[in-house]
Amino acid sequence: MMQSQCKINANEHIQTKMNNLIRFSPRTNLFSLQREIDDLFDHFVPTGRSNAAWTPSVDLMETEASFVLTLDVPGIPKDHLNITVKDNVLTISGERTAPTVGEDTKRWRSERRFGTFERRFTLSKHVNTDGIEAQYIDGVLTVTLPKVAEVAPREISIN
Repeated sequence: MMQSQCKINANEHIQTKMNNLIRFSPRTNLFSLQREIDDLFDHFVPTGRSNAAWTPSVDLMETEASFVLTLDVPGIPKDHLNITVKDNVLTISGERTAPTVGEDTKRWRSERRFGTFERRFTLSKHVNTDGIEAQYIDGVLTVTLPKVAEVAPREISIN
């Protein structure tokens, strides 16, 4: 009995040491809280995020010639990403698979998320859907949505 109790205390001590390796950051906890609040609101009001296992962060920027979406999707092979446009909705989806862990390995902490994701974006009439391009470099997916060339009004002479 004493030996098993010592083993439990040793395991608790090791786990405490492992948890102390991660430096506390209030900002990290705020981001986690923000994600949980977003998930709660998504349950009641859809915002383009699905009920997937995880959701990559997205930046949307605008240049004079295009809109640019940037998604952080580290650890996902290019062939596990899908981009489609249907009925003026851009859908980006993919899957990040969890690494296999041997039976003799103990997992002390697991904060990364795995599984499928899907993001949907309703496109404005100013996007040329035929010219959409995507580039994947170092775990960052960049989707360029070119703007439709504006038709300048012309003056019509009366004869």
